[in-house]
Amino acid sequence: MRKKQRTNNSQHNISTHHEGLQPSFAKPSIDSHLPWNNGAQTGPHFGKGPKGYRRSDERIREEVSEALTRHPEIDAGEIEVRVKDAIVTLSGTIESRHIKRLAEDCVEEVMGVNDINNELRIDATLSTKDRTNEFSARAGTSISERT
Repeated sequence: MRKKQRTNNSQHNISTHHEGLQPSFAKPSIDSHLPWNNGAQTGPHFGKGPKGYRRSDERIREEVSEALTRHPEIDAGEIEVRVKDAIVTLSGTIESRHIKRLAEDCVEEVMGVNDINNELRIDATLSTKDRTNEFSARAGTSISERT
């Protein structure tokens, strides 16, 4: 009876291959397990569906909402997403122009989106409230307790 020789393969298990990495808020592709999908979304026919195929507005709305939710820099709590004929309308309030642009860029990456109406309004007091609440939480007091 032969004994299996154990070797330390810990060095071989560490992956140093970083191509195809997606941002932490990106969702893995539904067909990522298929042999032709190695994580890269490139090629001459990427994004071309069957004749007459169009993603439903509801599916686009769901994916846009999920993308905004997963984005680490966007608080989507006050963002409303509407989709009509593959045109996404974002409305509500956010804390800065930077976040407004990030939200639009995030939506642009969702497959099936034809256009974006960015009606988000900037309310600078949102970021001030967030920072004040964060400070209060760290200090262990609420705003009302300090006044």
